[in-house]
Amino acid sequence: ILPALSSTIISLSLWTSSFIAVERMLIECFNYSLYRTRKYSFIFSIILLNLIFLTHITEFKRRKLKPDPILPNIYRCTSDDFEWSENTWKIIDKILTREYLHIGVPCLLHLISTIFILTHITKHKIYINEIENQFWEILLIQLKKHKYFLIPPILFILCTLPRLLLELITSRCCLEFNMK
Repeated sequence: ILPALSSTIISLSLWTSSFIAVERMLIECFNYSLYRTRKYSFIFSIILLNLIFLTHITEFKRRKLKPDPILPNIYRCTSDDFEWSENTWKIIDKILTREYLHIGVPCLLHLISTIFILTHITKHKIYINEIENQFWEILLIQLKKHKYFLIPPILFILCTLPRLLLELITSRCCLEFNMK
């Protein structure tokens, strides 16, 4: 249960971070009220917590303890296929995998909110300075000034990539071990 719980917590933290980025974009670019967001943040947090748990149900359901084939006194946590409604659960599991939903979408939300905020700042600078036809130059200057906006998506990739690679390697090793 611990690996499934840890992946649930990781997904929750990634989604929370991306929701904060989207909230900043709404406040910065679309003049969303800062005081209204507190109420909505609480509501979205509860909805997010429930959705994350519901999308990880397949992980909790698949994990089972089984005796090791070589050492009968040792039990290992394995991921089984679903026992009932196999096709339905496999389709749901494919759609709700960490790679697509719980890593890709939050990273994409961060990048989109960063692009919106930087373009908003750039348009604001052009409007204040009354400069025309220099959008890309000012955008590059603002990107250099606000390069910390790119830190969360880069950290998403750097922090989740080792875990994904480890899962990929261990699943192949386990498959090769079981085939022998």
